[in-house]
Amino acid sequence: MRIGGGLIPEGTSRDPVLALANDDGFDERRPTLDRTDLYELLEDQGQTSMCVAYAVHEVAEAIQGMRNPGQRVDLDPVILYEKAKTIDVLPSYGALPPGTRGTTERAGIQAAINLGYLPPCKTLRLPKDVRSFQYALVKHTFVVAGFSVDEMWDDRELDSGFILRGVGTAYRGAHEMFVAGYGPTGFVCGNSYGVDYADRGWLTIPYALWPLVCIGGRAIIPTGAV
Repeated sequence: MRIGGGLIPEGTSRDPVLALANDDGFDERRPTLDRTDLYELLEDQGQTSMCVAYAVHEVAEAIQGMRNPGQRVDLDPVILYEKAKTIDVLPSYGALPPGTRGTTERAGIQAAINLGYLPPCKTLRLPKDVRSFQYALVKHTFVVAGFSVDEMWDDRELDSGFILRGVGTAYRGAHEMFVAGYGPTGFVCGNSYGVDYADRGWLTIPYALWPLVCIGGRAIIPTGAV
């Protein structure tokens, strides 16, 4: 069984929302975008509520890797999670053990900046529509997203590649992943269930399902040179 622990975006957040521009060269007909090569082997969060920390730390390692080519970057998602809990936590829900607390996306990003895992960054909140996420990936590269998960998520086989809420199933909680690209059929997401999950830790969420399961997300935009 794996646990999630993220719920994004927070309705009280003051982060600016992504605004789609029609005159800046973005071509929504672009069929594919693959940035999975920016990321190392995906780690396993285990039976914890650290999904936000794991997603943000993967993005942080990718940014650090771009800043320091050829050098291995190994950041600690547990330290990031503990720091994020001092900023903001979520109430427990049914999928989490008693007393377990997940953290918000905002807290995970701010904690990563405070720890020096991320450089100074600004963030843009992303609506859950397909075009907003495609635009954010093309323009800003680094994207994390929250997803609703169903009442059966902890009974799914890990190799099924899917833990998201299906049509007609009961809401159980939320889970966080990062988004590394898109193809003809859907978005490519990096999960935190280890390399034995799905396609070496990666799964594709179909465009038709995306608005049903995606809660929203954020583009993480370093303000200095990457």
